[in-house]
Amino acid sequence: MSAGVFQTALYSSNVTGSVHPIRVQPETLSLTIGGTANAQPSGTAILPSAQVSKGKRSIGINARTVTIKFADGNEPDGYKPDSPITVPWLINNDAFNSSIPGVTSVSYLGETAIFVGKTPEFTR
Repeated sequence: MSAGVFQTALYSSNVTGSVHPIRVQPETLSLTIGGTANAQPSGTAILPSAQVSKGKRSIGINARTVTIKFADGNEPDGYKPDSPITVPWLINNDAFNSSIPGVTSVSYLGETAIFVGKTPEFTR
């Protein structure tokens, strides 16, 4: 469930080395991994835009993502318990690179969540 309309944010690509626009839900920026916030990079965005749900055969930038889920009874209003959520991680940093599924602490929308996994950025 989303708390609002999409907004344009900035995404730092480790493949192109540039900053690109990306459309995200407002709550995307509330994600923290190991105490590090999902902050936007600084800089001027260039096209093409990064996307979260591109297929692996699609041409363009598919953003790195983090998959989390809430334990039963710990989910925010409108979210299903034990149902995975995939959220883009906007900067390639140590918080993303060193995160370990089931071990790294995660917070989303002010609630503690379980870190399920991560997917690296890929371009085509």
